[in-house]
Amino acid sequence: MYDYKVITLKNSYFEEGIDPIKVEQAINKYARLGWRIKMIEQIPISNKENSETMILFEREI
Repeated sequence: MYDYKVITLKNSYFEEGIDPIKVEQAINKYARLGWRIKMIEQIPISNKENSETMILFEREI
């Protein structure tokens, strides 16, 4: 049996963008807790300039 967790990252061509260091820290934090990345998906939001990145984590329970 598995447990799942989703985090999202917002990204826009008109903003500064996503801080890769913070993303790496979040991924490492969940990895230390036994989570592994199952999927990463880019989701468009309302127009082409905006999107949200969804990271799906999985761990066995």
